[in-house]
Order: sequence, then structure tokens, then C-alpha cells
Amino acid sequence: MPGDINRKRPRGIGCGYLVKLTVGTSLLMIANSYLVGKLVEASLPSIPEFFHDVRLFQFCQIFFPIFLVMLQFWLYDRFRDYQLRRQAEQDQIG
Repeated sequence: MPGDINRKRPRGIGCGYLVKLTVGTSLLMIANSYLVGKLVEASLPSIPEFFHDVRLFQFCQIFFPIFLVMLQFWLYDRFRDYQLRRQAEQDQIG
């Protein structure tokens, strides 16, 4: 089995990847929850009294951090795809 030694191990699998993904997602959720909380707190004086419902604020503080994490992962995926595509094009040229 000497041929197996030089084989590249695929990235993005295994326990280490899952730990990094979980820690990264948790940190993004903490940061986004803090930012959304501050944004909601700052917007209280400027919104009409009709929208001062506790359920609405709870929805914002739960939904928007999750939405921001999805957006951040989507942007990271687009950036990584662009980076890999550029690297593949340079490998074909050079």
C-alpha cells in the first residue's frame, strides 16, 4: 500500500472540522445576537408605539442572528468558490 501514503486527505470532513464549524457558528451567533440586541435597543425610540410588542422583539432577537449566520456562511462560500475557481484557472495557465 505505498500508493496510499501520497494520497491527499480531503478537507472538510472529520471530527476536527465539526468542532471548528460548531465553535465558529457559536461565536458568530454570540456576536450577531449582541449586535442585533444593540440594534433593537437603539431603534426603540424611533419606532412607533404600535410596534412595542414583546413578541416582536423576541422574534427579532431570535430570527435575525440566525439569518445573519446564514448570510455570513453564504458569503464565505461564495468567496471560497471564487478563490478556488481562480486558483484552478491559474493552475491551468501555469
